[in-house]
Amino acid sequence: MQRDLTGIKGVLEGIAASAGGFVELRYHRKRTRSAGVECGRVEVATAREREGVGVRVIEAGGFGYASCGSAERAAVVAAIERQGRRPSFLGE
Repeated sequence: MQRDLTGIKGVLEGIAASAGGFVELRYHRKRTRSAGVECGRVEVATAREREGVGVRVIEAGGFGYASCGSAERAAVVAAIERQGRRPSFLGE
């Protein structure tokens, strides 16, 4: 799964700017590949890619952390909401 990092950055910047207060978002993507070889023969080969966003929020003197396994807007907004902050673009 190849993602456009410029697009992801734009989405995350928009969410952070709209949330108000202190909201920090950290994008993470990791790719792994492995192979199992026995007697010179490949028995198993795997490739895996995963991504996510870490969310840190400071609100009313408290600090909270959440994460989500996607960089999609809805998943990141839900992680922010789990910390008690309702982004202003969602309405009151």
